[in-house]
Amino acid sequence: MFSLLVYYVGQDGGKTLPVTSVYIGASLYPFWSVGVVTILLSFSVLFYLVTLRIVERSQVKIRSLHIYYLGCEGCGEYYFFLFTSYIFLVILGCYLYTVTGNDLIWASCVFLPIFYQAFVIFYLNWQENDFLLFGDMAAFNRKIKKKK
Repeated sequence: MFSLLVYYVGQDGGKTLPVTSVYIGASLYPFWSVGVVTILLSFSVLFYLVTLRIVERSQVKIRSLHIYYLGCEGCGEYYFFLFTSYIFLVILGCYLYTVTGNDLIWASCVFLPIFYQAFVIFYLNWQENDFLLFGDMAAFNRKIKKKK
């Protein structure tokens, strides 16, 4: 079982400032590296929350007065913020890899967001029942003809 033990090392055993190092598990890391990880993770979460807000606004048919054009027809602000969030996660993974030397952290930061996004798309399609494995195809075709 993995237990995470964090305690700080500084003058007087971490009781006074400045705190210079931090133990995470059995390893000693400089305290500023924890700050860098926090900043990168915060920016990644911020940009991801912006993408969620854009999705929520689009579901209720709220459009911004400004349409941001980023150089190609399909690239809107949603993809820009999602890609920025992913870039911050990749930078975080590379930074954690250089600090800890753990390949699993790097692979998790690079590949898990891609799997997560693919799963979200699959889940949304499944929730809308687009596959209709057990549905009545005649009723579905009538519903599609009515929409057109």
